[in-house]
Amino acid sequence: MCDTFADKAPTFIAALRKKRDHYLKFLSFPLPIRRTFSTTNAVEAVNGQLERMRRNNGGYFHSETVLSLKLGITIDHLEQGKWRNPAGSVRSVIAQLNALFEKRFEHDD
Repeated sequence: MCDTFADKAPTFIAALRKKRDHYLKFLSFPLPIRRTFSTTNAVEAVNGQLERMRRNNGGYFHSETVLSLKLGITIDHLEQGKWRNPAGSVRSVIAQLNALFEKRFEHDD
């Protein structure tokens, strides 16, 4: 695909090629969970909860301390509820994910 656009946008294509490994890193993860990388559901869940708290608080948080406290409560609520158990797609490849995580700390001697 890069070759198709190399003549029209050489600088952009050169930058893409330079960062190719970074952009394609998701390919090193197990196939069943790759789709989850393209979603922002978890972030949207937290933001939605914060937005509801902000509205219920009169439109703003009174201080950073109050914001931090309410954010902590929200995340704790999600971890004890919706996020308590991993999704099936993640659960099915948890051993592979653990192996990938451990591999990050291995040294090439």
